Amino acid sequence: MPLVTSADLVQMSDMTRRLGGACAVMGAKRMPPAGFSRAHFYALLALSGDQGAGALLREFGDESLIAFDPQRLIDIDVEADLFALRAYKSQSGL
Repeated sequence: MPLVTSADLVQMSDMTRRLGGACAVMGAKRMPPAGFSRAHFYALLALSGDQGAGALLREFGDESLIAFDPQRLIDIDVEADLFALRAYKSQSGL
């Protein structure tokens, strides 16, 4: 998620310390980036797969959610994602 800033991560870290966890939200969908407190350590270790932390994210209260512009949450998994990011950056002037 190359468009997530250090300020975003500081906000998430602060919320995680205060509330035990925090995550991005886009509409009603909770998603990475996310922060988890130590209390979640063993539950996180037991996860597998791409959707593993979804159940933990759903445990976070609404006060733990950080709204992001959907374009800033672009994830780079394959080469096509990288091309989409480059196109977005050139169109948006980033």
